[in-house]
Amino acid sequence: MYANVTLRQLCETNFTANYYPPHVSSLLTSYIAAFLPYEANFPGIKCVVPPQGTPPSDYPMSLDIMLHVRAANAPASNAPLMVRLLLPKGFPQQQLSLYLLQVDANLKIKQPYPVMSADGNIQLECLSFLRGTERPYPLLDILVAVTEQFELEYPFVDKNYRPPPQQKSSEVNMTNLVNNKRKEQLVQEAAEKVVIDLNEKASTYLQTREESLSYLKKLNDINRDLKKADGMLTKHEAELKSYLPNVGNVQSLMKTLDGYEDSVEEHNRCLTAEDPLHARALDLMAELHASEDTLRLLEDGLKAEQLNCEDFVKCVSDVGREQFVTRFLWIRVCDSIPQLSSIPTTADGTAPSIPQRLNAQAVLSSEFPSAPPDVIADVLRNTNNDVGRSRQELKSMFS
Repeated sequence: MYANVTLRQLCETNFTANYYPPHVSSLLTSYIAAFLPYEANFPGIKCVVPPQGTPPSDYPMSLDIMLHVRAANAPASNAPLMVRLLLPKGFPQQQLSLYLLQVDANLKIKQPYPVMSADGNIQLECLSFLRGTERPYPLLDILVAVTEQFELEYPFVDKNYRPPPQQKSSEVNMTNLVNNKRKEQLVQEAAEKVVIDLNEKASTYLQTREESLSYLKKLNDINRDLKKADGMLTKHEAELKSYLPNVGNVQSLMKTLDGYEDSVEEHNRCLTAEDPLHARALDLMAELHASEDTLRLLEDGLKAEQLNCEDFVKCVSDVGREQFVTRFLWIRVCDSIPQLSSIPTTADGTAPSIPQRLNAQAVLSSEFPSAPPDVIADVLRNTNNDVGRSRQELKSMFS
C-alpha cells in the first residue's frame, strides 16, 4: 500500500530501522540520500511500505517511480511508464530488483524483449549504461539506464499486437547465402586494398633502405680516412715530442745551478781565460762596454736636466779619453793573441760554413713559391711574425 512517506523520511535511520536491520538501515539511508539532489527530475515518486501487522518479507519497502519516455516506436495509446524498485532486506549483498508496472489494460509487455522478462522484471546487469559500474548501482544511474533502454525500444505494445510470422527456412538460407557472398566480396576487396597498400609501403621502404646503404658506405669511407689521418697525427705528435726538452735533463741542470748566486761576479767566473793575455783582452773589453754605458747615462742625465752643459762636456771628455786609451790597448792585445789553428777543415782545405737559420719570410717563401714576397711580408706584419698563423692564412689564400 502507498503511504504518505517522502524520500527524506527514508533517509532517517529511525524510520527505516522499523523495517530493516540496523546495519542495512544505515546503508539504505546513505544510498537514498545520494539520490536526493536529483529528486526533482523524477516527480511523483511514491514510497510503498507494508501496513502494520504484515508478516516480514524479503523486500519490506519499495519505490514507485514515474518515467517520462519519448520513444519513436511507442503506440498511439501509450501510457506513462512506472517502475517499482524493491529494496531488499539483505542490501547491499542482495541486489536491487526493478519491475515495470502495467498501468494500462490496453497494453501488454513486448515479448521477446532484450533485458526484460514477461512479468516485467528488468535485468539491470544487462543494461548497456550500467556496464562497468560498481554495485550496488546508484539509483540515478538505474533510472537513466532504464529510460535510455525504453527510448531505444519501447517496452509496451497494443493488446491485440501479433508478431510477424517467421520466414521459411529456405528463404532464410537464401538470405544468409546472399549476405555471405556480399561479405566475402567485401573481405576480398578489403584484402586487395591492404595488399596494394603494403606493396606501396614496401617499395618506399626498399628505396629508403637502398639510399641508407649508400650513405652508410660513404660514412664508412670517411671514417676510414679519419682514422688514417688520426694515426698520422699521432705519429707526427710522437716525432715532435722527441724534440721537446727532456724533463730529467732540465731538472738535473736546475739542481746543478742550485746554490749559485745570481750576480755579476758569479757570471764573470763563467768566463775563464786560457792565459794572462786573453784575460787582459776580456778586461779591456769590459772597460769599453762600461765606458759606452757611462756615455749613455750622461746623455740621459743631460736630457733630464740633471747635468748642466759644462759638467756634461767635462765628463764626456774624461770618459772619451779613457775609452780611447782602452780601445788602443785592446787592439794591441788582440793583435798579440795568436790565431787558433784547430779549426776543422774539409777535404779541400776550406773551413765548413756555419749554417744560418732562415728568417720567417724565407721559410714561408720556400713553402709558398707562388706567393709574392710583399704579400708574405704583409701577412707576417699582421701576425707579429707568428709563422704558424701566417702559414694558415697563406694556405687559405693560395690553396
